[in-house]
Amino acid sequence: MKQSIEQQEDLVKGNDPVEVPDDDAMDQQVPALLPVPRVVVPNDCAQSAVSSISNGMPAASMYPTFRDVDQGEAPSSINMANDRAFESQPESTSSLHEHQQQTPPLPTMEDRVLAKVNEESVASENIPKKTSQQKQKESDDLKMPAGSEARGKECESKQEEVIRKAEVMASLEAVTVMVSAREEPGAYAEAGFMNRSEIVHRRGQAGPEEEEENTTVISMNSLGNENNPGQQQATGLARASLVPEKSDLQVAQRVDADDPSSRNANKIQGRKTGLFPLLSCLLILIIVIVVPVSIILTTDDTSEVAHDRESLRSEMEARITLALGKVTSLNLDDDDGPYSKALDWVLHEDPFQLLPDSENLVQRFILVLFYFQTSEKYGLWKTCNPKSRLLQVLNETITTDICYFRQVYKMTTVSNEVLEILSYQWLTGRHECDWAGIRCNRTSKIVTELHLYDFNLTGTVPTELVKLDGLQVLAFPRNSLTGTPPSELGLMQNLQEITLESNQLSGIPIPDEWFRLSNLNRLQLGDHRLGGNHFSPTPLSSRIGQLTKLHYLDLSFADTTGTMPSELFRLTELNDLIFWRNNRMTGTLPTELGLLSKLEFFSVRDSLMEGTLPTEIGLMAELRELDVSGALFTGSLPIEFYTSLERLWAVIFVTNELSGTISSYIGDMPKLEYLLGQRNFLSGTLPTEMGRLSRANRIGLNLNRFTGTVPSELCALRGSTRLKRLKVDCLPSSSTGEIPIVCPVGCCTKCCDRDTGTCQQVEEY
Repeated sequence: MKQSIEQQEDLVKGNDPVEVPDDDAMDQQVPALLPVPRVVVPNDCAQSAVSSISNGMPAASMYPTFRDVDQGEAPSSINMANDRAFESQPESTSSLHEHQQQTPPLPTMEDRVLAKVNEESVASENIPKKTSQQKQKESDDLKMPAGSEARGKECESKQEEVIRKAEVMASLEAVTVMVSAREEPGAYAEAGFMNRSEIVHRRGQAGPEEEEENTTVISMNSLGNENNPGQQQATGLARASLVPEKSDLQVAQRVDADDPSSRNANKIQGRKTGLFPLLSCLLILIIVIVVPVSIILTTDDTSEVAHDRESLRSEMEARITLALGKVTSLNLDDDDGPYSKALDWVLHEDPFQLLPDSENLVQRFILVLFYFQTSEKYGLWKTCNPKSRLLQVLNETITTDICYFRQVYKMTTVSNEVLEILSYQWLTGRHECDWAGIRCNRTSKIVTELHLYDFNLTGTVPTELVKLDGLQVLAFPRNSLTGTPPSELGLMQNLQEITLESNQLSGIPIPDEWFRLSNLNRLQLGDHRLGGNHFSPTPLSSRIGQLTKLHYLDLSFADTTGTMPSELFRLTELNDLIFWRNNRMTGTLPTELGLLSKLEFFSVRDSLMEGTLPTEIGLMAELRELDVSGALFTGSLPIEFYTSLERLWAVIFVTNELSGTISSYIGDMPKLEYLLGQRNFLSGTLPTEMGRLSRANRIGLNLNRFTGTVPSELCALRGSTRLKRLKVDCLPSSSTGEIPIVCPVGCCTKCCDRDTGTCQQVEEY
């Protein structure tokens, strides 16, 4: 009985489908005629099987027949080679890609079938027609020999049983193999059983089949007995149709039941290719379900991030506010104020992205706040501004974060010695310890020093710096800071240096709270430029004696009034004591001055101090600079001045009322470079021992009462490159017309008139 199409489809679907794993494999796979399952017969029936094949028995239907071709012809060697190649097809699609990329493209199924038809047609035309005698001879040869009739029947029964088993196995194990039609990407083949085997070749036909133009339909049907149409000896052959509308070529192949390796190979291939629809379903699920969910989660994440940022800001602000305590006077609610700018930078712009529990959060925030506080007036510092601020304020694009800044390493009465240092801009992705002017402990990374010389800092001195617990040096000289020196600095017990000279500060120079700084060794509040600090006239407190570790005290332009307290001379560690331009300071230099044996620089310039210079000055053996100019001192220079101060290199006593002569012991001062004593009442002649001042650089003794001639020994110093300036009263007096002191040609650089105080440059050779 014929099987219905539904039953045939059930049989096909009941097996593991073999599909093409991916599109790449379909593009690369070469369509070929599939191998046909073998029907195994007993060895002793081999001859009968051959006879059956030649007589058109069902076994011969294992191979498609072509019209005009002998039905008994065995498969060609080309087809068998194709069969073996298909059976040995690799399981791995990657191996298939590599193989077919290395081999030239093969003809398509349509081309191969057409070529085969043409070949067989030509062969059939060339076969000579057989005579009736030849046909009769062949028929006689096929007849069974006598005595083997019984054995033939037995073999026929076994053969029929084997064929029936093969038919059942073919029905149960038929599978669909997806094969890519490289040149016919829309081709497909379907499994089914037909009444007869035929190949229908259509190309370019008109009529109802115009839609299939330029296509080839190949039907491989089971070959039945034409004399007995009811007898269906199916062998698992397939009908293959190349149809452009389909995307895949489906070929039904029957797996040989007697070949386990072939069956297993197809099952493995089926399991592999069977993953394709599963993966497709998973991909659809991802698109339909996962993508919308991810969008929802992304939206939730965005809101969650915003919430986290707000929470982070609150936590960070809480910690900062707690750390600052009451030392800040900033308006924390001002969105445009330094506090908000600093907090926004730390939260959003800082590459460090610190957290509320970060160890250096407070330290970094205070420094960022310091930048915004001290750059608020002009928007920028003089140097080492962050790149973002340069772009924002000046519209300048800077590609590097390297900058240069200057730092004073030595200050004298003559000049300041400044170094230019290479460093990094503020508010960059580097650690705050790498920013310009900041020094930290190498191990703990705690800020210990702030050196910002001539940065054009504006605003008041930020009190928040008090919370830099490890800060030891606070040095902001030559800037534009205003307000009063913050009393909160007295809370910084580790502070060793306060340098605020040459700013625009006012009020009391030394708040009482600062006298608690027991570790303070440098206090520099002076001013060495015009328009600097303007402190209120205040006497120096006797509590100054509490700063026992003080090495450097500079109260220049501090408008200090009154006399020097005796407690000042308890500071035996002092190296520098400077009262420049304190024209309200009165009194005399006490004899206790000699107690400051470590003093190297002493100045009471431009004060109202008077009296004589004490002889105890000779006890300051380390003294290098002595500046008492612009005062009201009288008397002569003590002899100890010449004999005990061997390290003295600068003596300045301009504009006083000193009298007497220059001692011949002046030759015992080998390191003296500067001797400036203009506008006094010194008299006598210049000693020849002055020629021993081999290091002399500037000598000014004009506007005095010297007479005589400049010693040749002193003029000899002009011949060297050392003595640059020598000024004496070598011009004729405007009142008498006499020349007070004669200066040989080429010796003096300037000659002055003691009556008028005018000086003229002397022409040199």
